[in-house]
Amino acid sequence: MNALRQRRCMLRKLCQVCGGSAVDQVTGRTWWLLADEADRGPAAAGYTNAPPTCLPCIPDSLTLCPHLRRGSAVYTVSDAQPYGVIADLFAPSGGKKIVHVQRSATLQLDEFRKLQHALAKQLLVVLDDLVPYSGIPRVPESLPAEDWGLRLRRVSGGDAPAASPRPGAL
Repeated sequence: MNALRQRRCMLRKLCQVCGGSAVDQVTGRTWWLLADEADRGPAAAGYTNAPPTCLPCIPDSLTLCPHLRRGSAVYTVSDAQPYGVIADLFAPSGGKKIVHVQRSATLQLDEFRKLQHALAKQLLVVLDDLVPYSGIPRVPESLPAEDWGLRLRRVSGGDAPAASPRPGAL
């Protein structure tokens, strides 16, 4: 994902798929679709670099992304606070030269000395008050996206096209 778009979605609570608000108008909570990581479950300790996803876009995300089909969970959160960045680190190397030291390092925002030599690529946030949501039908990992789209339309009442940029509500 584009670094500017990722940061804008994180800070303004915008959906990473359609760019609309990911905040539920009734509850004021933000929808978040998080992938399971191999060495930890979803939302381990509530830290993520994935922007929110609005409720109408979650089915398409699950349909079209094999990584999310392998394992993911949907949450609502009360807030998301910037915590750190994923960045490439550089160091001075005599005169006006710099050298690349490390790729995709995780830095907390209070690591001032390291941040001055970092090129941030993604914002990390800590999610507050995660509440699991189980109302989204699960996508079988082995089912091709085209077949799942047909099944999803039947489950959702047939009004949501499988590949629309902004699908109808569930």
